[in-house]
Order: sequence, then C-alpha cells, then structure tokens
Amino acid sequence: MRNLLQFIVQHANFLLFLLLEVVAMTLVVTSRNYQRSAMLTTANSVVGAISSTATDVFDYFSLRQQNTALAQENAQLRSQIDAYSKFVPDCTFTTLDTCHRIVRAARVIDLTTWKSNNYFTIDHGNTDGIESGMGVVCQQGIVGVVGKTSAHFALVIPIVHSGIAISCRLKKNDYICFTHWDGVNYRYASLTDIARHIDVAVGDTVVTSGLTGIFERGLPVGIVDRVSLNDGDSYYHVTMRLSTDFRCLDYVYVVDNPYHAELDTIQSSISL
Repeated sequence: MRNLLQFIVQHANFLLFLLLEVVAMTLVVTSRNYQRSAMLTTANSVVGAISSTATDVFDYFSLRQQNTALAQENAQLRSQIDAYSKFVPDCTFTTLDTCHRIVRAARVIDLTTWKSNNYFTIDHGNTDGIESGMGVVCQQGIVGVVGKTSAHFALVIPIVHSGIAISCRLKKNDYICFTHWDGVNYRYASLTDIARHIDVAVGDTVVTSGLTGIFERGLPVGIVDRVSLNDGDSYYHVTMRLSTDFRCLDYVYVVDNPYHAELDTIQSSISL
C-alpha cells in the first residue's frame, strides 16, 4: 500500500494529465455525433481484429481433428464411387483391373526416408480390415505395400525401400518397367528393364501397370528425370522423380483388390 501511495505521489502530474485526457475524450465523443461514430467504428474494428485472430488460433489447433474427419470422408466417398462404377451398366471402369476399394484412411505416425530400407507406420491394423499385401496410396500417387500388421497398427514398405519393386508403365506407350530405389535420395528412383529400342525421354509420365493386382492401373508413380544409354548397353539408365513426397506424408489410403488372393492362388499353382 505504501508503495502504491508513493507511486501516485511521484507521478501525480502525469496521472492527472491522463485523467483529464480521458474526461476530455469522453466529453468530445458523447457531445458530437461524428466523433462518437468514429470512436465506435474504431472500437468495432479493434474488437473484430481480436476476434478474428482468436478464431484463427482456435482453428489452427483444431486442424488435426478436421484433417482426420476429411480423410475418413474422402475414403468413404471414393469407396462409394468405386462401388457405383461397378454396377453402372455403361461404366467403362467395370473390369477387374479397377475393382480396388479403399479399406481405410490412416494417419502416418512414424517414418524414415534416410535408410536403404525405409518404412513407415500407420495408426490402423488388422482390426480395421488392413492386411499384409494391401497397397497404400496418397493424393500424390502410390506409396507402398503393407508389410506387417498388428491389432491397431501396420508397417508399410514404401517404394523407397531397396527390397521392393513396383510394376509400372510408361504412360505414352504402355511399356512395362519396374521401380528400384538405390538408397540415395528419397525423391528419386530408378526405372529398370527399359530396352534401348523403346522411346523414353525426360518428362515422360510413369504410372502403375495394374499387373500385380496390388495397385490398379494408371496411378501416378513419377516423372522421368534423366535418361542415359552407354554404348553396348541393352537397357537405358533411367531416373524418375517420384510423385509422392514421403517427408510430407500425413494421411494415406489403404486399398485392396478383392480378387488379389484368388489371383495369387492361381498364379502360385503354376509350376515352371
């Protein structure tokens, strides 16, 4: 209390000035319409700016929940589109090649991009219908294949893994090739088995072939970035920039071909 009284005594002149300023401003605002209108407009602008900022802050902290809801909704809508395309008589997407359905939208909770054998983990497992061998895609393109599952989690082997090869096509001529990752840069992978007589050039689009049954045909894989052919080589050395940026993965979609098990069974019964 003594300190407060001491502060008031020391700054009495300044405090009196502030009080008189407030009284003067109050008299001006209350006695003149223009000043009152200007003051109300300014006050409303300040309050509106504060409210807008507060709303933006609250919206930011609720983005994760909104993203989860949107991802689940997208999964449901895409599944409905797939189902619709199968039962429309004149639909051009009624072949086994495009009968994949989305099982679940899942969130990536752990991943690596700097190893020769990378992996990432999603927050859904076999209790959600996810099984080993299912394909995983995102909005940008293909991601990888489900490797192992537990009750509530699944480990995904991405295409940036030295032990996985995805069957692809050059979109412009349907020539079949395969992906291979050399463990260097997670944004790039090699294309193998492209013979020297094939027309391939920088900028060509690479898509899934649809042959293995894991991915439907035509999903984005990457864009050809470099092409070289040494004298005496039978195959091109091709590098493509992957469509998927693995360090930006947040939500992915697990897809399944209901005929995949049947296809594996009949293929495994063939003895060469």
